[in-house]
Amino acid sequence: EEGLYPRPSNDPSLPPIEPAVVEADHFAKYYLGVYGSVLYAYMHPCRCACDVLCLRSWICRPSSPVHGDCMGLNAAALQKVTQLEEDCLLYASFINELYHPVYFIALDRARQCIVLAIRGTLSLADTATDLDAQPDDFAIDGVGRVLV
Repeated sequence: EEGLYPRPSNDPSLPPIEPAVVEADHFAKYYLGVYGSVLYAYMHPCRCACDVLCLRSWICRPSSPVHGDCMGLNAAALQKVTQLEEDCLLYASFINELYHPVYFIALDRARQCIVLAIRGTLSLADTATDLDAQPDDFAIDGVGRVLV
């Protein structure tokens, strides 16, 4: 199983890859995919239209778990980047409003986990949400109190 970027050869002269780096590589497809068609078009300007338009069929059906994406372009880009199977996308909201960031929930069969990917700042509504954020104080066992 490969992540977003190909692994280097198993050359013993290379240092071992840290497990955290392997995990970050695996989950990169999710945190990039949540940006939808905007980031996909930026990353693949020459092939974006064909790739995204050809994938819209399973996304635009009435029982789709995708909301707020009337043309299906964001969900198609999400599927293209993540390579999610149809039944692994559990829910996606591309509705972008104040205090409601774009996100999706998916099943990652390779890691046997549920993934929640929340888009970072991309729009004016996201910026306003970020500006209104308030830090919160948490107690973590073995660490103490942290401000997040």
